[in-house]
Amino acid sequence: MAANLSRNGPALQEAYVRVVTEKSPTDWGPM
Repeated sequence: MAANLSRNGPALQEAYVRVVTEKSPTDWGPM
């Protein structure tokens, strides 16, 4: 997944921040 950050960085970062901000129960695992 880390490799995709180079291409989809903005989208993934936005989604990740949104999940963290909302304290979603989604388990992202040790990224």
